[in-house]
Amino acid sequence: MLKGWLIYNQADAERNRAYIDWFLSEAEAAGVELQFVSKEDLTFGVKNNLLYLKRSNEPDRLPDFCVMRNMDELLSVHLEALGVKVYNNSFVSQIANDKAKAHQYLAKHNIPMPDTTFVQADDYREANFTRLVFPVVLKAVKGRGGTEVFLIDSLEELTARVKLRLERGSDSYVVQQLVQPGKDLRVFIVGQQIVGAILRESDRDFRANFSLGGRSSLYPLNEVETSLVRQIMDLFELGMVGIDFVFGHDGSMLFNEMEDVVGSRTLSLNSDLNILKIYLDALTGIIWEDDNSVSRVVIERKEIDKTPFIRCEVRF
Repeated sequence: MLKGWLIYNQADAERNRAYIDWFLSEAEAAGVELQFVSKEDLTFGVKNNLLYLKRSNEPDRLPDFCVMRNMDELLSVHLEALGVKVYNNSFVSQIANDKAKAHQYLAKHNIPMPDTTFVQADDYREANFTRLVFPVVLKAVKGRGGTEVFLIDSLEELTARVKLRLERGSDSYVVQQLVQPGKDLRVFIVGQQIVGAILRESDRDFRANFSLGGRSSLYPLNEVETSLVRQIMDLFELGMVGIDFVFGHDGSMLFNEMEDVVGSRTLSLNSDLNILKIYLDALTGIIWEDDNSVSRVVIERKEIDKTPFIRCEVRF
């Protein structure tokens, strides 16, 4: 039986108890021994020139895999170095949890996106931004859920906002061209499979996040849009992520960000898809070899609730 850890920090765990219980229930049904682990119960580092990781009051036994629901690239790298398979892996964590790095990396692969300027608040000089066409969107590179995202109408407002955030400890931003406000698309991915897409819209805020009062609906990707999503997917080995897009003035999709610790409330509200069952089906189908490496898995699902037959290859 596969043994895994579901890792959260304590504060996020308290807010997501129902999701954790759902995850553990699906794991049990899939025949996976999945344990909730609080990040605060882990101690890791180097001892006697060797990497180590200890869990409070537990035997020193590492799991076969970890589902990392905590944005901690260092911990992910450490687990991987100890031979534990981590979903999402440390490279996904590094790119997805920093908006500047995400745009920098994907631009090298010709992924369309809004014009984006990287800003270090302590190096900010107003004179360098006089040619910006306002309004623009200012985003903290580590922000989540629409927090630390601001609509900026003038150069003076941009300067004031950057200086204010620097005083409060936020120091890295992206400044982006405003495209269609109040509208974005989240595409849910498990492994290398597109599970579903949700359109999020708002009439009262330039941000379309459901948690900020936006509305959501299923969105059928066309062939061109599906191809763009696959271009991005093929650059990573993914566990479960959300890839977010905004829409250009011509209606085309533009990369916005990638959610490493993605929630699935809007997908559940708008469909019968059980994304955690799909995720656990993928994990249980992995072929584990003697050296704990992973080759591949082919999953066949006849019906998940009302979902039609799908045959997909999920590669980790």
